[in-house]
Amino acid sequence: MTSHDVWGGSLSEMRSLSASVTLIASALVGCLLPVACSAKPSGYVRPPAPLRVVYSPDWAPDGVRVAAVGYGPSPRQDVFIYDYASKSSTPVPCFEEDFLASGVAWSPDGSSLAVEGGYPAGPSGIWIVALDECVTELVGPGGQQASWSPEGNRLVYIEFARSVVQIVDTTTHSTTLVREFPYGRDGVGQVTTISWAHNSDSAAIIKTEVNPEGYRYHSVHVIDLESGSVQPVFDDPTKALGASIVWSENDEWVIFPANGHLTAARVDRTCSTPLNTDASDVWQFDITDDGSSLAYVRTGGMYILSLAGELRKTLWDALSCDGGA
Repeated sequence: MTSHDVWGGSLSEMRSLSASVTLIASALVGCLLPVACSAKPSGYVRPPAPLRVVYSPDWAPDGVRVAAVGYGPSPRQDVFIYDYASKSSTPVPCFEEDFLASGVAWSPDGSSLAVEGGYPAGPSGIWIVALDECVTELVGPGGQQASWSPEGNRLVYIEFARSVVQIVDTTTHSTTLVREFPYGRDGVGQVTTISWAHNSDSAAIIKTEVNPEGYRYHSVHVIDLESGSVQPVFDDPTKALGASIVWSENDEWVIFPANGHLTAARVDRTCSTPLNTDASDVWQFDITDDGSSLAYVRTGGMYILSLAGELRKTLWDALSCDGGA
């Protein structure tokens, strides 16, 4: 069996930003792999910080805490840390009151967060937050969608104003241009999401495309961060992709939402396969490094799904080209 927790508001609230919903973390029964099961509520707890909207979940290296952006009691967009063990959440109070966060990524050693956001009058971009000292530092002006290098001393990010992917050294603040991605008013050619691989200087990206009929859709590619070369991985105009992409532990697969369901594609393009029947309507998500737990945003807020019981395997163990995942 698998278990769910749900934290935050609803996906409709993410779109309308209207209703105020109390933060709830509920335990549900569900399944990650396609086996017979049904979702049933099995109780709930109420952590102290109420959220109306939750998005951009990112697991800490310890596999217990999740950082996410949420609308709290005030209209401001805060970064919160949810502790899966204690079912409690706390804000990260390191920015001034008018800071608006829009994304977060945990450093590989768990000591810092890369936060996307800014102040109404500026500046904005990618900030490093040292959690022990609550010190903030702007390292990527104008940057969005930051992802850490495996060693934790660099960030790759998208700078939409110049339509580029670049890397910043978090110590020296020196930047390296990886590649330009020119796009027009329709957004075709634009990179919207990026994720650094676990074991190499490669990143997975989601890019806007257009089919022969003129309809826009998104495709998945892998970019070599040293040469800037790009390889296609998944291109299906019938699939609407979500706003997150995650690498498997061995960097042989990338996982992303397609038509609301998690899908895995091999980087060598030998196959792609849907991963679940229960984690549906997925918008954004993250997976623990060991593949044992999934945090995802869908109707009802941020859900946490843990593999346990009869399954007795991690997500990485379940990936295969024969439809076994």
